[in-house]
Amino acid sequence: MRPERICAELTRWLPADATVVADTGFASQWTSQLLQLRHPGQQFLRAVGSLGWAFPASLGAKCARGDRPVVCFSGDGG
Repeated sequence: MRPERICAELTRWLPADATVVADTGFASQWTSQLLQLRHPGQQFLRAVGSLGWAFPASLGAKCARGDRPVVCFSGDGG
């Protein structure tokens, strides 16, 4: 599946209060360029130079804001 398609579907699906956490590498490049946040309550967090950061960061985001959906976008070594 193409990253363009994944990000387009995620853009359509994301709830208004969602947090997206993206790993470094292509995962953060795809999401930062192709994912559209359409609501003021949505958040986008990404690592800069730390492979494997997204999964534990998404767990932390979920613990901090348990009532909000959290999506982890990871790949290429993460």
